[in-house]
Amino acid sequence: MSEQQSSTRSIDRALEILECFLNGEGRFTLSELSQHTGLSATTVLRILGALTSKGFIEKDEITKTYVLGYKVSQLSKVANHSNETVLKNVSMPFMMDLLDKYNEDVRLFVEDGPNKLCIMSLESTRSLRHIMKVGDRHELIKGAAGKIILCHMDREKRKPLLIESNIDEELLEMIKSKGYAVSIGEKEEGIVGIAAPILDWNNHLVACLSLSGPSIRFVNEEIEDKIKDTVNIAKRISNAYIEFVGKV
Repeated sequence: MSEQQSSTRSIDRALEILECFLNGEGRFTLSELSQHTGLSATTVLRILGALTSKGFIEKDEITKTYVLGYKVSQLSKVANHSNETVLKNVSMPFMMDLLDKYNEDVRLFVEDGPNKLCIMSLESTRSLRHIMKVGDRHELIKGAAGKIILCHMDREKRKPLLIESNIDEELLEMIKSKGYAVSIGEKEEGIVGIAAPILDWNNHLVACLSLSGPSIRFVNEEIEDKIKDTVNIAKRISNAYIEFVGKV
């Protein structure tokens, strides 16, 4: 085996070990990693030593188990920032179209634990409007955008969030099936929100697009058009995002 082939094989094995942590389990013993990867304990131990020295794996000396290291967290933050930048760049022209048509607030939200995080906001120029800043966080159980995020969330993950709310699984399944959510005065009295999902190629939620404004301008004959356009723009953003990042 050539030196290059040996290096490639070592990299493949190291990635196999790191991929074990993708199943949600936080820690593994040496024997468990050996069993999951099909590699000998000696080989796994050698690779763990290299990963530990670089900060990708940490060893708990008390329990004799291995956990992901600080370098993985750093890479995750960089990746999230990069994805967010791409999302904002591809979304801007489509969001501007929605803003220009209705002159109502157009925003992007992403999941942030039990909250929705506003990462982009195009504001209406009307005097009567709803103020929200980029970086604002609000609980998921209130508002249309929160429901979109919830209906694409793993059931077990969202279950504790629904305990003290009037949201049930049937409602979330209906919203997911329709492809949009509407809220009237849920988060703030007099404010109507329309939200639709932005999805990747595997139909996983990337973000949520929202069109919102005062009920006096929303609860009328135009609301169906606003819903259709919000859903359509979200789909166009999804397609643009998929085209940019590819099937990853």
